[in-house]
Amino acid sequence: MLRNERAAIREPDGQALGPDRPLTGLAFSGGGIRSATFNLGIIQALSELRLLRQFDYLSCVSGGGYIGGWLSAFIRRQCHGRVEDAEPQLRTGGDEDAAIGFLRSYSNYLTPRASLLSADTLSAVATFLRNLYLNLTLLVLALGGLLLIPRLLLWCVRPTSGVDADAPVGLLFGLAAGLVGLAMGVASVNLGAGAAITRPFYARQAGVLGLVVAPLVLSAWLVAYGLFAGAGSLAALDPVIWIVIGAVIYLAPWAVGWVFGRRLAGQAREAFAPARLLEMAAYAALAGALGGLLLLLTAKTAAALAAWDSGYNGAWIASTLLTAQVLLVYSLTVVAHVGLMGRRFSHNTREWWSRLGGWVLIAAAVWVGVFGIVFLAPVVFAWAPGAWSSAGGIGWLLSTGAGIVLGRSPKTAGDRRETWRDTLAKLTPHVFIIGLLGLLAWALHALLVHPALCAGCVDAPPGGGLVEVLRQVAVHDGQIDIRALAALFVGSWLLAAGLARRIDVNLFSIYHFYRQRLVRCYLGASRAARRTPHPFTGFDHRDDRRLASLAEGVPGHPQCQRPYPIHNTAMNLVGGKQLAWQDRRAAAFAFTPLACGYGLNLPDANHTRIEHYRPTAQYMDGVWIGSAMAISGAAASPNMGYHSSPALTFLMTVFNVRLGHWSPNPANDATWTQHDPLFGGGYLLRELFGQTDLGSPFVYLSDGGHFENLGIYELVRRRCACIVAIDAGQDADGRFDDLGNAIRKCYADFGVTIDIDTSGMKRAYFALGRVHYPDAPAADLLYIKPNLIGGEPADLANYQAAHSQFPHESTADQWFDESQFESYRKLGHHIGRSVLASAREEAARRAAAGAASGLPLQAICELLRERQPRSP
Repeated sequence: MLRNERAAIREPDGQALGPDRPLTGLAFSGGGIRSATFNLGIIQALSELRLLRQFDYLSCVSGGGYIGGWLSAFIRRQCHGRVEDAEPQLRTGGDEDAAIGFLRSYSNYLTPRASLLSADTLSAVATFLRNLYLNLTLLVLALGGLLLIPRLLLWCVRPTSGVDADAPVGLLFGLAAGLVGLAMGVASVNLGAGAAITRPFYARQAGVLGLVVAPLVLSAWLVAYGLFAGAGSLAALDPVIWIVIGAVIYLAPWAVGWVFGRRLAGQAREAFAPARLLEMAAYAALAGALGGLLLLLTAKTAAALAAWDSGYNGAWIASTLLTAQVLLVYSLTVVAHVGLMGRRFSHNTREWWSRLGGWVLIAAAVWVGVFGIVFLAPVVFAWAPGAWSSAGGIGWLLSTGAGIVLGRSPKTAGDRRETWRDTLAKLTPHVFIIGLLGLLAWALHALLVHPALCAGCVDAPPGGGLVEVLRQVAVHDGQIDIRALAALFVGSWLLAAGLARRIDVNLFSIYHFYRQRLVRCYLGASRAARRTPHPFTGFDHRDDRRLASLAEGVPGHPQCQRPYPIHNTAMNLVGGKQLAWQDRRAAAFAFTPLACGYGLNLPDANHTRIEHYRPTAQYMDGVWIGSAMAISGAAASPNMGYHSSPALTFLMTVFNVRLGHWSPNPANDATWTQHDPLFGGGYLLRELFGQTDLGSPFVYLSDGGHFENLGIYELVRRRCACIVAIDAGQDADGRFDDLGNAIRKCYADFGVTIDIDTSGMKRAYFALGRVHYPDAPAADLLYIKPNLIGGEPADLANYQAAHSQFPHESTADQWFDESQFESYRKLGHHIGRSVLASAREEAARRAAAGAASGLPLQAICELLRERQPRSP
């Protein structure tokens, strides 16, 4: 792919060096409109020095992609794909090109008219509320359906009068024993040595969860309710009976599973010493006997619960707490067995049982949490005084708002040091999740006990102490009509499925709002003189154009225009299984005029290399430049690379703070030509629970800064001989986070070492580094960063005096006014000329005298290396 790309890029004017010529790259970092505006000044400085034509690649991220998309469209539309012709039009002074004036006018690009009551602002509010309403309806229906499951389960074993409590016990115990036997049998199969090699379904995580953990949980629930229903007689049984029962119901399925496992492993005919068999059986029986005694303790707990309340309260409490207790009994029984077997069990066997134990603990915690919320939330709402409920609701809303704001605050997004903001951002989503599920549980209870759906329910709010309220709510729960419950359950899931099919997961998020306004500002500026916007909306659908069109030649120049754009995004792998990527949780995904996709080295023992690129002309309808810009700048997303956290992911999805985009996976032959998922609801749930990975038909793309924010990663992949990187990320503390992150990833993924000394940048605008490729000559890295070192123009000094954070004001500020826009643009222009002008003139003199060779940019870097400030 890369060789075809190199061959397709147009040769510089007057040169014919061939496809193997050394290539140069310009990188514009992320940083929102701050980066876009600063880099506009850099572009103007490069144009005045006739250096913009020297770059083969333009690698851009997020805000750098705004101005990168504008530049590519400007060169194509105004200059017929010739960067040489664009340079005179982009210079400063005199008659400013209409495209620059348009950018200045739309610097407040999200809501150009900044008034609170302007049509732009209220349109933004209306769009957000519309999309929030649609997505929240879908999520509430799905979550509501999940919260109805405990009620359906409890109805199946609800307390009945006039029936001997001992009658269902035999059936429940028999069913429970059968399920445990199935779980233990399948577990024993996994002990076969061949499972690790052939990886059958029952040996994988999904197989173990479905065939072992799920039956264990169902078995524990039935046993727990059986103990509660037969509490009058079961707790009084002689302990010897419990020991015998425990030994039998544990030994029998273990033996069956062991034999079945040996048969599947092809070891059925292998000799096995009788003494060894007896020893294994004895240990299993002893472990089972211990389990029987533990079940006796559980039965006594059930009896105490039944004595307190043998009705609906006791039923749901038994289903909640006793189920967890029975699962604990199962776990302790296995622990005892593993301990008795000692070295008879291999290390792998013990590890397998430990992993199973972990999943059983997770299942128990989820079971208790869901059942507790479903049945306790209505009690809490009915018992708590009105003032408490109001105060709690206000606190819940405030904490939720704080979580959304702090979750994407620059002080929490990029700062890896733990602060109070980080702690609060981690805690508030959990508060929101519990509150949301509690509200849904209360609303479902209120609906089910409403006289319209429950003829026997008394329409009177319970009162009194907590225990009394608990009993009264339980009375209402026991009167719920199963027909209404089933209809509500089925209806919620049917409606959720229908909405999931109709609501486009990409279209009804703030991604599309954001994309449309980026296109209007930056791509509209590239054809400012020819725009004919809609008189009511102000948008012109002709502003955008396909990225693939930049690969089409123009008369006299059949190759791709220069600089060849690369829009960098992050392919989220939050739910992936690669341990080495637990920190990054993402991979690089690039949009270019010729191909879109990703290439990466899997962090496995074989260092497996995979590449999945597809022709841009056929991928996502040719990929609109506006889409590439918006996805590359999707900073606020539920899944956002190394910034992701499960609770914040849930919170941002529920409130539709979703700038990311579900794009077809280039690795999937069936879906890569599609534009959006046909069934978006499933992918919305993947966002909700952070299950983005490499293997799904569609991958979740977000801000390129969620992987590498400087933009040099793809230039290093292409082995550029000279790289100029403009780091306009927010970095008032001078920590160089984006540079350090890029250096680490380039070494980990490509084996490329980057040496650069930034210690002198407190007194300079730039630093020079070297990029050492393992399979190519070393390259120069010119690193430029916004800075104020003294000697800047008076208007910049004035702006800094009034805005102390300049030139590192918050990336969250995407509403620039004229003075802010002009200050960042002029600073970029000033720094670009200060760094490059004199070196450009000296390099040109040496070239004319025959004293210089190689690329003009390499000659400039050599001169700058001599002038680079060093730390004292």
